Amino acid sequence: MNKNIIRRNGPCPCGSGKKYKKCCLGKIFPDKPGIFIDEIDPLIDYSTIDYGAPKLNEYFFATNDFQEFSAQRLFYTNMLIPGIEDLATNFVNDLISRGKKESMLIGNTDNPCKLVNILIQGPDSINKSQLKEKLIRYQATTIPIILEEMKKPQKDVFLEIAIEVINRTTKDYTEEIRGLIKNNLLSTYTMSLLCIYLGFYVNKESERILWNLFHYFKEYFSEETLSDGPLLGLLEMRDLKK
Repeated sequence: MNKNIIRRNGPCPCGSGKKYKKCCLGKIFPDKPGIFIDEIDPLIDYSTIDYGAPKLNEYFFATNDFQEFSAQRLFYTNMLIPGIEDLATNFVNDLISRGKKESMLIGNTDNPCKLVNILIQGPDSINKSQLKEKLIRYQATTIPIILEEMKKPQKDVFLEIAIEVINRTTKDYTEEIRGLIKNNLLSTYTMSLLCIYLGFYVNKESERILWNLFHYFKEYFSEETLSDGPLLGLLEMRDLKK
């Protein structure tokens, strides 16, 4: 294997010990000649995707199941029961002292821009719950900034926290999310997670987006779990209709 290839799930060349996708995703390394990027999450142009009118009957749901235990299913669980992750974080905080400096920074700042910047940089996992609460507290300012930042390539942790925060505000942001999907080139993982959020609000236009992206992921990314995102959204929307 060529050691100069940076792979999405491989170690980050910056030496942090993290996966590239969770560390320096999207960055270039001018000080490391000969290195090139492979397996970057491709950007999707939704305007080119059309699988016809949704046919969401019992046959569809009976014949389309989740591929495996996936990041999308775990993310969906966190959205349904956010307290689970908070409990785990509090338990870990009692055992280790890692991330204390960042935790103090989050606790002491009331600047929404600084909070979003911490999110963009990628917070320590034990500080995610604290950061979410502060982002929600200043949601009138933080959410518009987050939505704008979601148009750019971002780390997975940014996307996961950002969508959870948007969901926990209890305000309906589906129009903005549909606009993100339809008017921007977004990564496959971003599209997949946004589909889960759309499923929490019954809407015909959202349903069409979920239908299209489910079939698109099944056709072009059959070996990955991306289709779990729109499928979870469709299942949630179906249950809300009952």
